[in-house]
Amino acid sequence: MAGVAAAAERMTGGAGRRLENNPAAGGTRLTEVREEGTKPLAAKVFNAVVPRRDEKVRAGMAETLDRIKAAAEAAP
Repeated sequence: MAGVAAAAERMTGGAGRRLENNPAAGGTRLTEVREEGTKPLAAKVFNAVVPRRDEKVRAGMAETLDRIKAAAEAAP
């Protein structure tokens, strides 16, 4: 079953990302989903000159989830 989207962003070329909430034992599992779209030429050139871009994007996604988790767990 797909999760409930908490936030979504659609970018040029159809790429996007969203956060999904899913029930989990003892709480909620928050998942960030990245979707690749048809990349415009500028994005393809950018990806070619920026080394390890995908790794940086994944690291940023993990950092976002870690920050949300910390904020949720700190909430009263």
